[in-house]
Amino acid sequence: VYNSHGLKLWHSEITEKINTEQAVNPQFKDQRAILYNLVNDQKMEFIFLNRSDTALNKNRSVYCIDNTGNVLWTFTVAPLNLYFGGIKNWDNLIINGILPARKNSNNYIIYHGRLNDMYPYTIGLIGSNGNLISDFWSSGFLNEVRLFDLDGEGTEELYCGGSNNMSKYNCAALCVFDVEFVKGSSPFSDPKLNGEKGT
Repeated sequence: VYNSHGLKLWHSEITEKINTEQAVNPQFKDQRAILYNLVNDQKMEFIFLNRSDTALNKNRSVYCIDNTGNVLWTFTVAPLNLYFGGIKNWDNLIINGILPARKNSNNYIIYHGRLNDMYPYTIGLIGSNGNLISDFWSSGFLNEVRLFDLDGEGTEELYCGGSNNMSKYNCAALCVFDVEFVKGSSPFSDPKLNGEKGT
């Protein structure tokens, strides 16, 4: 990291050189790395994703570094056994993007990613300390994830759009969440087999 005068401030060995195709991929390009005052200390933290062909755990992790280069926390989605339609899904999770969110003086990081090539898809909520608060699982692919204050109340809601691959629907999908309540799963699904049916 360099300052505005071109002086090197610090560097990190966490990131890896990724292939050109991934580096120039326009999808979610604005959601791979963000500067955000996450811990309300009047200083910006650097929160980012990584890609690796060898250390696959890095594909499912979010990193937070302070302004001196110290790692504040690393969040990694735990290995999962998910079932949609009674079929176990292969766990090859890749986080596609991150967004900063704020509500009631609380700061959050929202992450979204795919379990396999396209689906199932997840939206997760991380606290400012790097701990998972909750997550939502879609049987389909949510390729548009944005924050927007649609109702004009002064607080942004989370909008996720894409497709639902369940044969019962086989159509477009739109999920809208309160930033502090990102939880559940697609209708009629119970991907974690915990008895919590999606709505």
